[in-house]
Amino acid sequence: MYDTVLVFGDSITQYGNNPERGGYVTRLANLFQRHLDVLNRGFSTLNSSSAVVLAKDVLPITQPPQDQAYPTFSKPKNHGSIGSMWPARDRIFPTRSKGAMQLFMLFFGTNDAQVPPQKGSTPIGKYHANMHTIIDMLQNPQSSYFSPTTRILIITPPPVGERLIRAKILKKNQPDPFSNKRTAKYAEVAKQVAREARVPFVDLYTEIESRIAKENVASKYDGYENYLYDGVHLGYNGNTLLYDLICKAIRDNWPELFPQKLPP
Repeated sequence: MYDTVLVFGDSITQYGNNPERGGYVTRLANLFQRHLDVLNRGFSTLNSSSAVVLAKDVLPITQPPQDQAYPTFSKPKNHGSIGSMWPARDRIFPTRSKGAMQLFMLFFGTNDAQVPPQKGSTPIGKYHANMHTIIDMLQNPQSSYFSPTTRILIITPPPVGERLIRAKILKKNQPDPFSNKRTAKYAEVAKQVAREARVPFVDLYTEIESRIAKENVASKYDGYENYLYDGVHLGYNGNTLLYDLICKAIRDNWPELFPQKLPP
């Protein structure tokens, strides 16, 4: 199998496989086809606390597997070699990889930033610790998931469109579960974690906010509808922006990973 890119997040990532909204994970899978396998591990309602628990099932265990006995088969006469039947094999599978995780993207914070007493709400200090815990699983040599060659990219939560949420998600008189000012604080912590762990980050929150400010669109939803289809989840433009930012981060930090020339 190919080496992998693993994207770990909440429903924003889960819906990143939706081609109708230009899902950023689907676009990454297309970008890396025949080069790396892109795995979507996005789960609706997940926050960083539940992610710490689930990470044990999401991340690959790097300890050597137990030897297994496999049956052997005799080669049919006149079968020929795989190389003779399919000459492109050595270009398409150059390393006979065992599926090493080349890039890990960590994308949490939206549910953590929910206003208490919402179920997903996480104290900001706990969110900070949770993010470090997941990263440490890959960086700590004592961890069963230690993977020193895996590149790590943190993505901040995007802003939330409060008026759009009231129109698209909430029922009448239901309290607001999200606050954009509160989400901004969690986005700052995500960047802080990245700096402390010495890994790159994509500042999706600031990028969307700055674009909305520049566009200065007069609308009852304050312009967030251009990037978030329901005030929380990425619409087509939001997915396009995130995809472009991820590609830029890969080019800037790990140019060797970017598939400049794929085999024909």
